Amino acid sequence: MPPTVLRPWQTLSRETILDHGKFLKVENHTVKLPDGRIIPDWAWVTIPSAAIVLAVTADQKYICFRQIKYAVEGTSLAPVGGMLEPGELPLEAGRRELLEETGYEADSWISLGGYILDPNRGIATMHLFLAQNACRVAKPVSDDLEDQELLLLSRGEIEAALKAGEFKVLAWSAVVSLALNHLFKFCGDESIATLPRPESTVEGPVLGAAAVCEPILRALPDWFGIEEALLNYLTEIDRLPTFLARDQGKVFGFATLKQHTPLSAEILVMGCYPQNHRQGIGRALLLQAETWLAGQGVEYLQVKTLGPSHPDAGYARTRAFYTTMGFVPLEELPQIWGAANPCLIMIKRL
Repeated sequence: MPPTVLRPWQTLSRETILDHGKFLKVENHTVKLPDGRIIPDWAWVTIPSAAIVLAVTADQKYICFRQIKYAVEGTSLAPVGGMLEPGELPLEAGRRELLEETGYEADSWISLGGYILDPNRGIATMHLFLAQNACRVAKPVSDDLEDQELLLLSRGEIEAALKAGEFKVLAWSAVVSLALNHLFKFCGDESIATLPRPESTVEGPVLGAAAVCEPILRALPDWFGIEEALLNYLTEIDRLPTFLARDQGKVFGFATLKQHTPLSAEILVMGCYPQNHRQGIGRALLLQAETWLAGQGVEYLQVKTLGPSHPDAGYARTRAFYTTMGFVPLEELPQIWGAANPCLIMIKRL
């Protein structure tokens, strides 16, 4: 059964009723509902969007603050964060805030998504990031107004603080929860490490990665069993930007990108060893790649895979993975790979 078509509201007009500088604007919207009703006084609130970062040092310490906030009772734990400057990309803001507030820089950044604070009034979008392998490179030069203390928490300490409600702001508890969920799989009161493990990293983009990626492709004959196609992939991997998932020196997953225009790129090929499937590696690689592409100004990402008119169960799982990552099917084109291998193009806006 096809999904029900849900109809958006329409904005008929808008009027600014309060402009309190860069920190707050209130508008009155006239909106039209799907059933035709008109609401003439729908309040709309805008504050600056922000980048919120949970940073982890190379020795697995989580960078946080104990601080006072005007609207929070008592003290709260807080990750790094701050508002986006005009024209600034979320990743750029995250890097800037980490350096300004703590003096740290990180070489591995993973986007955990952007989330609207209020689904009805807008307000702002919180862009959440996990920054790994953070190292101290300078003294903090923060312009924050509140008293605060920089802390380096162990995994046990930050898990306990999260469970105790010590991160008192929604975006702060969200970034900690999502970051820990990315690094670990929780089960009751215990946490079980899954890949990528704390010692594992996603690095890149790098060039010349064919040699370390070839064993992975050859371990996946159900996907890359045609020798000529496999060799063509290796040629492309060697010259195109590639992200690598590495654990204790061994590469166990990769994703190679191909940029077609300044605004669009493609996941040319990605994979990981069969024993590492369903452990979050593909998600980690893709999030890292998307963050990098967004920083290059790319707005659209596509991937080609075997279409649903083919009964292959492995590719059904592949399509399901891309769907969970936000891709939508655009068109199935049998003329690209031939009628026996119908090509489905899936796209995502970054």
